[in-house]
Amino acid sequence: NGRVWHLEREVDNESDGKGMTGVKTVPEVFLTRLSATKIPLQKFVDDLFNVIFTPNEGITALPPCVKYLMDFLDAEAARLQINDPEVLHTWKNNALPLRYWISIIKSPDVVFDVRKNNNIDSCLSVIAQTFIDATYYEDMTIDKSSQSSRLLYCKEIPTYKQHVREFYGEITTCRPVTEAEVDAAFTKNKTETTLRRRSALYELFNYGCRFSEELREALQDKGYRDLANQFSYIADVGLDNSDSAAFDPVKV
Repeated sequence: NGRVWHLEREVDNESDGKGMTGVKTVPEVFLTRLSATKIPLQKFVDDLFNVIFTPNEGITALPPCVKYLMDFLDAEAARLQINDPEVLHTWKNNALPLRYWISIIKSPDVVFDVRKNNNIDSCLSVIAQTFIDATYYEDMTIDKSSQSSRLLYCKEIPTYKQHVREFYGEITTCRPVTEAEVDAAFTKNKTETTLRRRSALYELFNYGCRFSEELREALQDKGYRDLANQFSYIADVGLDNSDSAAFDPVKV
């Protein structure tokens, strides 16, 4: 009468109405496995918070637009006579960390050419939730009923929250910037932006080749028979020993 149990064991006398027996996670085992997985990744998570929020490392390269924005929020709080520090802290959170950084943490594939499967997405969701918790002004109450992602980083959250406060404080003490400096920074960034145009075309071509039949049929259905024939020829010939990595960047 032996039974085989996995990390999730069958629950006796429970059914979903389809003859399937329900499952129930063992919280202690689940959290222990998460903690073991967290250990080799902890350095990278710490580095992420240090790069974003440690003033001594990142403040010298602080974009003028960030300083200008934070000073604007400080000035608006003073003008409106808002003396509650939590309100100003929340404004700054919503202007930078929760508006910009959280999107990159949760969806790096928006910025980088990387593939994100479901497992990676779940891990990034945990980091993103930790990032959000670290920006809260008030300390959060965490107990055994809290989500496993919050229990996982409950010891690190106070350190991360201190990073956020120090970051905002250091920005306040920096030299003010003018609108002209902000405009100059945007202009410089625009003129120095480098795109590998041929590399992008190479990737589009590879994508087109993977779906050559579908694209050919779609072009024919739309009445673009000549364009469909040209595409078929290019897809059949392919790139002549071309290498996207060897293409020279093109300034735009």
